[in-house]
Amino acid sequence: MEIEESVRTNLKTGFSGKHRGLSSNQSTYGCVFEVDEMLANKVNWRFAIKRIPLPKRSNDDVCGREVEAMLEFNHPGIVGFYDAWIEEPPVGWQRAFDSQLLAQLNYEKQIPYKEDSDFLYIKMELCHSNLHEYLKNNSSRDLGQMKSWFIELISALDHIHRKGRIHRDLKPANIFLD
Repeated sequence: MEIEESVRTNLKTGFSGKHRGLSSNQSTYGCVFEVDEMLANKVNWRFAIKRIPLPKRSNDDVCGREVEAMLEFNHPGIVGFYDAWIEEPPVGWQRAFDSQLLAQLNYEKQIPYKEDSDFLYIKMELCHSNLHEYLKNNSSRDLGQMKSWFIELISALDHIHRKGRIHRDLKPANIFLD
């Protein structure tokens, strides 16, 4: 797997220079950072970087297969995938980096992982809303909108299944909305 060195370097230094970290959220398998890509001191592009802790000596082929699967899912109903890489920080370094980054983001919770973890980073399309949040915040629902989302969901799942894959964590919090 090729690593874009400037992205890797900037992530290790707190998204400085070319990238700026904005916020962090927990997910089932890791955490997701909202990130701005900066060009000439202006926001050029906003995206998400998902960080997934991997056990030491995890099989790179497993990560490679995950990334290859995401590349197959070019579909309007599936979150866009842009890049992925693995980082192997020295023991203790990641915890110190996270504490500093999360303090900058005013995020109180510590991100759980083992001290000797490697990390898979996935750069992807940024989505601001999901079905879980929508259902929690909207007691009256537009039936036409719900039908439209259902059709889009079925189309995306059909695309995944036609590729011989399944979604292993399908739930309202993982169904992103425009």
